[in-house]
Order: sequence, then structure tokens, then C-alpha cells
Amino acid sequence: METNERIRFRDIFREMGTRNIIASLLVFLLIFAATMAGGWRLYQSTQENIRLQGKMTAVQSAKEFDAYLLIRENTVLLAGHVVDEMIREGQPNSRILEYLVNESVSIKRSIDKDYTGLYGWINREYLDGIGWVPDPDYVPVERPWYTETINDESEITYVKPYLDDQTKTVLTTMARRLSDGESVIALDVTLGRIQEITEDITGNVRGSYGIVLDKDGQVIAHTEKSELGKNYREETDTLGALLIQTLDSGSDQEFEVNYHGQKYLVFRERIEGDWQVLSLINTQVFYRPLLLTILLLALFTLLEALIFLAILRNLSEKNQALASAEAAEKASRAKSQFLSRMSHEIRTPINAIIGLGSIALRDESISPHTREELNKIGASARHLLSLVNDILDMSRIEAGKLELKEHRFVFRDLLEEVEIIIGGQCREKNLRFTNR
Repeated sequence: METNERIRFRDIFREMGTRNIIASLLVFLLIFAATMAGGWRLYQSTQENIRLQGKMTAVQSAKEFDAYLLIRENTVLLAGHVVDEMIREGQPNSRILEYLVNESVSIKRSIDKDYTGLYGWINREYLDGIGWVPDPDYVPVERPWYTETINDESEITYVKPYLDDQTKTVLTTMARRLSDGESVIALDVTLGRIQEITEDITGNVRGSYGIVLDKDGQVIAHTEKSELGKNYREETDTLGALLIQTLDSGSDQEFEVNYHGQKYLVFRERIEGDWQVLSLINTQVFYRPLLLTILLLALFTLLEALIFLAILRNLSEKNQALASAEAAEKASRAKSQFLSRMSHEIRTPINAIIGLGSIALRDESISPHTREELNKIGASARHLLSLVNDILDMSRIEAGKLELKEHRFVFRDLLEEVEIIIGGQCREKNLRFTNR
């Protein structure tokens, strides 16, 4: 079966000819090159779309996060400035507490309903703007919001975030150390809005993930809520751990990581609090439809090549048929010309025989037997002449030059001539021929 197929293809290529095969290969290569060029342009376009999508997601998220955090930073800065002035003026803590309460209520009404209120350790006393009274075992100066702020030289301290077990949201504290060196004013900030922004921006983009990390590698926001509160710096053999290692190695604003056979393009933006916004895009999710498109283009190219080969083969068969017809026509014309020439050449001696027979019959001295024999010779010669004329008529028919003419004849004479021609053959076969 396989040998027959090889022979068949060999015959097809032989029938197509070298020129047609070369032309087919050139056309196929051109189509293949055009397909590959189109696939390469699609790849570049997809790659650029991935880059734009990732960069836009990171920048947009960073802007919205900064806007959200700056409002709360400014609130702490303003409140700290006011309380600093009140301390320098020697105003009592009751007046400072009154200010914190009024400011907390005002901001909660006008800016953010989730606003938790200002509080702090001021003049060695805990003051809370929303009236929360701590338990006796609550020691403000031992709480992270106080200890981290006292040891931090920044204008605003972002206290290490933590995941609230009840609300399942991440909380942090913005705090400022006041000018006396031991007083601190603080504001708890819920980061639920950060999570909402992350989900809104990246949640609807296939293969895209948004992550917000604090300076210690803790997850503040993530497209996948199950990642909230994790510290990637404490993990091993996870995507988060790989991201932290890459970030710690001094990576650029844009880099790639490979994790368990998946390639991620990562874009990084820094925001307030020395936090980082990461936009991850799983490139395979974008490239998979592209590969399918290129495969379809390749199949289409192959189909075009097969169609082109079929057309060339059909044209080759038509050309061969035309060549065969032309050769047959030439052979027919040569045969007709040969028969025409031969007919003319044969008619000359036949006419001589008929003429000499007629001359001999004019001699009255010949015997009746000889006259009968001469008549038979003349009849046979005329029959042979008619056959030659028929051959000539055939060549005229093929050349389209035959003309029919009416001619009178004596039927009895025709029968007698037939008897002369076939009478002897009939007697040899014991057949009786009669013209009556």
C-alpha cells in the first residue's frame, strides 16, 4: 500500500514537470513566509498588549492606593500638628481629648464612614477620639503602634499590618511621634478598600493578579483573598516567595518569573508606606489563543498549498490532454496526406490498365474468350479504382473537403461487374451467385 502511494506521488510529480514543481514550492514558501510574518506580528502585538495591560494595572492601582492612603496620612499629620501646638501651649488633656473627639466625628461624617477615629498616648495618658476605654491590662506604650513609631524617624509611621480574625480584613495603623519625643497620635486604617480596588482592577482581567505587599513582605491585598495576611518572606517554594526573592535581588520595575511551568510578567510600583504594588500576568493565558491562531494559519497555509498543487496538477493534465490531441491531429493529418498521395499514385497505373483494356477491346480480331477476359480485367480495374477513390474520399472527409455528386449508372452493369469480381471466389466456396 505504501509502495503504491509512493509510486502514485512519483507519477504525479513526473506529470507536473520540474517547472510546475518549482513554481509550487516557491508559492508555498511565499505563503508560509507570509503566514509566519503574520504570526510574528500577532505575537508582538500580544506581547505589547500584555505589557500595556500589566503596566496600566500597576500604575492605576498605585494611584488609587496612594489617593486612599494620603487622605489618612494628611489627617494624622494635621491632627499631630494641632496636638503639638496644644501641648506647647500647656492645654490640659481634656481639651486635647475634646479636639480628638470632634475631629474624629467630623472626619467620619465628611470623608469616610469606616473612619476609626484618632487616638494616642499624649502627656502620658491614653486618649481615644471615639471614647473606647481599654482593659486594665492594656498598656499603650507596649503596643506596636507606639513602640514602632517611637523607634521610627519617618514623619508618618506605617505600623505592621495584621489580619483581623473577625472582619477578615487587613488593618494597619498610621502614627506620628510628637515633638515632645514621647507622645504619639495614631489612626487605625482598614485596608478593605485596598482589597476592593485590587479586585476591581485585576479581578476581571483573565490571567491577571494584583498584590500589595508591605515593606516586610506581608500581603495587604491580593486578588485571591486566601492569600491575605501571609508573609511571603517566611514562605518557601511558593510563587510569593519567588516574588520576594526577585524583589530583594534588586529587580527592575518590570521582570519575569517562572513558577512550576508558568511564566509571569510582573510590574512593580511603590506607594506610600514603602509598600509595593505588583501586577502579575500569566503570559500563557494570553499566548494560548495566539498559538491556536498560528496553528490555524499554518493549517490554512497547508490547505492553500494543497489546493494550489491540485490546480497545477489539473492544469498539467489538461496540457497533456491538449498535447495528446494535437499529436493525434498531426498524426491524422499525416495519414490523410499519405493516403491522398498514395491514392493518386495508385490511380495512375490503374487508369493505364483500364485504358489499355479499352484499346484491346477495340480490336475486332480478338477471340470471344479473350474479349471476355479483357472485360473482366477492366471491371476489376474499375472496382479497384473505386476503392482507391473511396480512400481518397476518406481523406477528404477528414479534411472537410468531400463533395457529393449525382451520377447515373446502369444497375445491371453494376451487378455484372460484381459478378466478375466475386464470381470466382463464390465458385471456389461452392456458392452460387446470380444477378437475376
